[in-house]
Amino acid sequence: MSLAESTPRFFMGAQVFSVLLLSLLLWVFKGGMAGYSAVLGGITVILPNFYFARRLFAQTGAQAMNKIVRAFYVGEAMKLALTIGLCFLIFKLIPVAMLPFFIAFIIAQAVVFLVPLIDMISSRYSACHVGSDKAKSNEQPECTSST
Repeated sequence: MSLAESTPRFFMGAQVFSVLLLSLLLWVFKGGMAGYSAVLGGITVILPNFYFARRLFAQTGAQAMNKIVRAFYVGEAMKLALTIGLCFLIFKLIPVAMLPFFIAFIIAQAVVFLVPLIDMISSRYSACHVGSDKAKSNEQPECTSST
């Protein structure tokens, strides 16, 4: 099973892992405020995404198609509202270092797009070079080289 076929839990886990790793590195090299600012930046992405995923994947089956489409639009609107609300509350109530906050925010957002891209590239590489049936049977794989 490829990463692209995985459940949303994998993507949420990748977001949490990347934010925690970044926060730990910032905490060690730049101090506590940078570390917890990165955690807060990640939380402003991860919590709304969790809400969205729960809402969207609550509906299943072909007969639930209209409910799924509606859940997508409502979930996306709520995700945006939650993100804005969390940012507002954090900026108003908690002193944060803006650069670490926004770096973690951007990285947490980017993980959702980078994981499928990395999966696609690694799947293509493995199909062309490592262990593909065509590579094992001396047939030419349908891959092109950029060189």
